[in-house]
Order: sequence, then C-alpha cells, then structure tokens
Amino acid sequence: MMSTGAAKGEQVWFRLGPEVGEGMTLMHIGDSPELGTLQNIVEGYIEYVPSQWISLSPHKHFNFKGDNFAMVNMIVNEEGKVRDLPLNISATSKVYPNDRIHGTVVIEARCTGKGRQEVIK
Repeated sequence: MMSTGAAKGEQVWFRLGPEVGEGMTLMHIGDSPELGTLQNIVEGYIEYVPSQWISLSPHKHFNFKGDNFAMVNMIVNEEGKVRDLPLNISATSKVYPNDRIHGTVVIEARCTGKGRQEVIK
C-alpha cells in the first residue's frame, strides 16, 4: 500500500466530492491552502463546520493510502444548500450526519501514523 508521505502530526488536506463512490483525494500537505484555492474547490464562500461537531462523528479517524488521520475541520460552501449544489452523501453520512452537506468539501486532518482504519468513501 502506498503512503501519502505525511509525517506523524503533519497537517493534511483532502477533497471529498459529492459524486457517489468518488472517494477522497489528497490535495495538500502542510499549512492551510490559500483562501482562493479553498473557495475554488468548494465553488464559493467557505464555511468551517465546527470542530466540536466533527468530534462527535464515529468516522473522525480514518485511513488513506496506509496512513491514519484524525479529522480536525471540514470546510464547506456556505451557500451549498441555497444554491442547490449536489448532496454530498459521504460528507453527510460519515462526517456530519446532523445536517445535509451540499457540494465538494475540504477535510483538514492530522496524520496520526501508519496502520489500518476505515476508509471514507
């Protein structure tokens, strides 16, 4: 299994699109991407899902390419519902089941090491 190349404790950013079965893609390792980059990915103004809500998710720890991660934040399009962007079933069911998430999301995570855990799809 291929590694992401992230060191333990390193900040990593993933893209999770709304298409069923699309899965996550690694987009950036290191400090936060530029605001414009985040806005392009979510297709509009960004909104952070409060980290205390993510901490309630049973899927906050996940595996990607053999590396383990703990979710820190999720960034969504603040007008995703109003603009009727496609429902992001993966983000809604696995990451934030208390609401409906629309459009592509960005997940900020920290690498916690190597091993096997659930993969978000």
